[in-house]
Amino acid sequence: MSLSALHRKLLRDLWRMRGQAIAVALVVAAGVATLVMLSATVGMLGQSRDAFFAEQRLADVFVELERAPRSVLARLAEISGVERVEGRIRAVAKLEIEGFREPVSAEVLSLPADGTGRLNRLRVMSGRAPGSERSDEAIVSVPFARAHGFRPGAHLGMILNGRRQRLTITGLGVAPEYVIQVSPGSLVPDPRRHGVLWMPERALADAYDMNGAFNSAALALGHDAPVPRVIAAVDRVLRPYGGGGAYPRTEQLSYQAVTDEIRALRVVGGVFMVVFLSVTAFLLNVVISRVVHGQREQIALLKAFGYSNLAVGLHYGELIAGVVLVGALIGAPPGWWLTGQLAGLYARFYHFPELLGGMPLAETLAATGLMLAAGLLGALRAIRAAVRLPPAEAMRPEAPRLYRRSLVERLGLQRWMGQPTRMVARHIERAPLRSGVTLLGVALATGTMLLTSFMGDSFFHVVQERFERAQHQDLSVSLIDERGRSVLHALAATPGVLYAEGIRQVPVRLLGPGGSERTVIQARDPDARLSRLIDRDGREVPLPPRGIVLTDFLATRLGVSVGDRVALEPLQRALPVRTVPVVATVGEYLGMSGYMSLEAINRLLGDGPVVTGAVLRIDRSLADDVLAALRDSPVVTGVGDRLLEIENFYSERAATLLFTTFITGLLAGAIALGVVYNSATITLMERGRELASLRVLGFTRHEVAYILLGELAVLVLLAIPVGMLVGFGLCHVLAAAMWDQNYRLPVVVLADTYTLAAAVILGTAVVSGLLVRRRLGRLDLIAVLKTRE
Repeated sequence: MSLSALHRKLLRDLWRMRGQAIAVALVVAAGVATLVMLSATVGMLGQSRDAFFAEQRLADVFVELERAPRSVLARLAEISGVERVEGRIRAVAKLEIEGFREPVSAEVLSLPADGTGRLNRLRVMSGRAPGSERSDEAIVSVPFARAHGFRPGAHLGMILNGRRQRLTITGLGVAPEYVIQVSPGSLVPDPRRHGVLWMPERALADAYDMNGAFNSAALALGHDAPVPRVIAAVDRVLRPYGGGGAYPRTEQLSYQAVTDEIRALRVVGGVFMVVFLSVTAFLLNVVISRVVHGQREQIALLKAFGYSNLAVGLHYGELIAGVVLVGALIGAPPGWWLTGQLAGLYARFYHFPELLGGMPLAETLAATGLMLAAGLLGALRAIRAAVRLPPAEAMRPEAPRLYRRSLVERLGLQRWMGQPTRMVARHIERAPLRSGVTLLGVALATGTMLLTSFMGDSFFHVVQERFERAQHQDLSVSLIDERGRSVLHALAATPGVLYAEGIRQVPVRLLGPGGSERTVIQARDPDARLSRLIDRDGREVPLPPRGIVLTDFLATRLGVSVGDRVALEPLQRALPVRTVPVVATVGEYLGMSGYMSLEAINRLLGDGPVVTGAVLRIDRSLADDVLAALRDSPVVTGVGDRLLEIENFYSERAATLLFTTFITGLLAGAIALGVVYNSATITLMERGRELASLRVLGFTRHEVAYILLGELAVLVLLAIPVGMLVGFGLCHVLAAAMWDQNYRLPVVVLADTYTLAAAVILGTAVVSGLLVRRRLGRLDLIAVLKTRE
């Protein structure tokens, strides 16, 4: 079938403006690739979470307690809204791995007689479940097995409740509770030093004298069950047994971590979507406006030959669609590849059995549709001008512009400028709309560069605040249970330990006018040197002898301020609720905790001078000996190395951050290239006759290039600081949208980030300038001068 006249014209127009079309298409391609990558990753994580958690029956409510007879499970099942209850045994153990000298901690969970249970079902990925009567067999978590190269049939030692035994690994498994595997008190996973094991229930019951009893429960609720009421009822039933800390699925670590990641990706995707859609609309507005302006006579002839206004409008709409479609075809394959790469990074962090999601065709079509809608909306004014243009008016040349003295001339600054420089300044002032639009486009590209690097800068700042300013210990030690302060003397006497300070962590529920929150009271001595309380401004916040210090985020959630009282309900023992005054608030970026002095929390709970852990300063040259001694200590259950935590934080998070920063940096460069190149090309097309006339009058090639590119250089240099402000504002928007109970990103942009953003924008401007300079050098003076004004 032969093409219509308008379609042939469409192809010719696309070919004539191929340079501009490619520049715009690259921006569209960058937008499509980014949106596909982020939206497909959100879908992949969401599908994987929902499918795995539903298939393995992740519970709706969780609770830990000291010890309760299994008959209590029947009382929990009678609570309105509860469909199923399962009790189990949870324990903490130390592992001994041949060839690995550092202490390794583990959570050990009981397996029911059927091997997997009905709630929080364990999926055996390889091997088999342990025999129900065996006390020397276990399944280990997949990330822990991979970190140490374990396979079914391997052996490891375990110290369980003070008794050493040798275990045979029968299989490797994953469970919905542990798609992210983090040891208590840590920020990121460390599978080499912390693992999860599943053993037959009888083995754990015998080891802890828990036959006929449980210390952990999971509940499945009905679809419309009121979760807060169920939790309150569960707490009432289990409080005499050391419970009272029931919490919903939304606060379970794995569910919460994946959900927060999905929400963060959606926020980032939303911000980038606005940026790319805005730039696409801006570019196509500029390009189509110039095309319509240059084709006034053609539009008049089309209407004279009987083409309707609708046909003319559709013609330019098809021109936009052609550019967007080319961009989508360019951007889709990289978007699919980037999705796979990002999925690989998340697979290292979240251990789903499989990441669901196929070829992201729906996401690609959606991104293309959004880009097309933005392009049509941006060029709507130009299309309307083409549709409304009367044929008789279109056949006449436009009235010449009304020129007047420029601001530079009125201020008398021209005396310090050469003629080419005055022409540059005059042209910028006489085309304020086009100059402003160009400046805004380059500013958006600059702001996007800042936005891509800001998260890395913020995480770096958080790590510095957490691990370098607030913490000065080398090792942190977790004890098997509450111990008297004499244990600190024993730790300090270990060869290689230079200094030891006691700490205590108490799980509590805090209640205020705004609601209640489960958290942990971090207690230490007021004069502690190794672990200090530092606010966001780097100032040390002293611990008061009485009362509690809350993070500002937690205080807001509870609806309290300094001077108010907050109710404190211990979750590990059946103790009465106490009220304590809020003495101060502190700004922190990670988690939400309360802080008290050791003496104050021990007095509040009616205890003597006890601790649950310690922080140590050691001689690093004797680190291996210290770690070996702590590994063999019967009272130590886990050891954290501050330097290793920093290393793990960067290794787990930096890979994702660096990947996204690098990719979005390239995309910001594509935005800058598209904006700058199109602006320069349009200026060349509009001023071709003028520049050719200058060449005829004796101006050199360099002077003419200076006039053309000098305008571009001025606008780019003005746009960079504006873009810095735009980017800083976008960083605030992104940080506010990602503010939650686990992470609060500070808006920190390092000087290197500003330098990098400016360098990328200047680099793309230079490349664009060289491309346009080449076209200027090939300008046909005779042909241009023959062109009708």
